[in-house]
Amino acid sequence: MKVKQAIEWLSALDQESEIVIGWWDKDIAQTYVDGVLTDDQWSDIVFSVGDEPLGFEQVGELITELASDLAQIEG
Repeated sequence: MKVKQAIEWLSALDQESEIVIGWWDKDIAQTYVDGVLTDDQWSDIVFSVGDEPLGFEQVGELITELASDLAQIEG
């Protein structure tokens, strides 16, 4: 998801409502694995995760798995 899409979705909400939100970016994902993720690898991970309403733990595990797999392929 692009940041602008998240902003659009959030802008549609009542600005005084309470929400729980989490996000992962490439820098955060890199802390899950040894090595460096390229922009293309991160784009592939974002595409694989998609817009599915997964729980925080599930997303973190999926990103770690995908990043580890890509790091092994490149390494």
